[in-house]
Amino acid sequence: MYTKSKRIRLSFVAARTQKLLFYLLCSIALALACVYLFQMNHLGMQGYILSKVTEKNAEITNTLQKIDAQITRLETREYVSKLSEQDAMVVRQQNQYIVMKQTFTAQK
Repeated sequence: MYTKSKRIRLSFVAARTQKLLFYLLCSIALALACVYLFQMNHLGMQGYILSKVTEKNAEITNTLQKIDAQITRLETREYVSKLSEQDAMVVRQQNQYIVMKQTFTAQK
C-alpha cells in the first residue's frame, strides 16, 4: 500500500501561507484596535465623571458659602442688638473734617 503524495506547487503553498498570515495580522490589528477603543472609552468616561464631580463640588461649595454668609449676617445682627453701646453707633451731629494733601519726601 503505497500512497502517492500529492504534488502541490510551491506558489500555492506560499499563497495559502500568505493568506493565513494576512488574516492573522488583520485579526491581531482588529483586536488591538478594539482594546484601544475600549481603553479610550474608559478614560473618557473617567474624565466625564471627574468633570461631573467637580461641578457638583463647586455647587456644594457655593451653597456652603451662602449658608456661612447667612449665619454670619444673623450673628452680626444678634451681636449688634445685644451690644450695650448701641447709642454709640447712632450718627451724631455733623462733624467737620479737614482733608490734607499727601506730601511726599525724598527717600534714599
